Amino acid sequence: MMPRKALVPGVLLLLGLVILLGYSGTPKAEPWSETTTYFFSDRSDQELEYIYAIRDREVVVQVADFPGYSGRKWYSAQVPDKLLKQVKSWETRRGDITPPFEPHGPWYCRIEFAAAKERERGEAWFRNDNKAVESWFELLRSTFVTGSLSITRLPRWIEEDERCTRMLGL
Repeated sequence: MMPRKALVPGVLLLLGLVILLGYSGTPKAEPWSETTTYFFSDRSDQELEYIYAIRDREVVVQVADFPGYSGRKWYSAQVPDKLLKQVKSWETRRGDITPPFEPHGPWYCRIEFAAAKERERGEAWFRNDNKAVESWFELLRSTFVTGSLSITRLPRWIEEDERCTRMLGL
């Protein structure tokens, strides 16, 4: 066993690094970028999964039976000016939980793919009982999942990015 005196420098170094770099149980989100694709996934419904893909101001929503991704419906729209600040805030917000997760949870997450980074992705996971998260996803659903926004074909920026098609289970 090492004497206590020998441990002190190592503990001080570790403490100093934590203070200098900061610590959180969740990774820091990347700064917002118009070329990053942000995916918000909502599995709070027992039968449907809602996936919102957002790049710059364009939103594409996939609603599909879950599990299995059958019965897909797609919607597309531009982020309204009145929601732009809120969308950017959620695109860079820290998650409030980290893996490992309990079975069947969490329902809500954000995955982001930066255009300049081929394989890297960022993640944020949100607690099921977080009322702000629940309200955010209700706002997304009520704004972007309407019959008048229905589309039959996905935009090229999704079709041509393998990471995007994989996120949508295509």
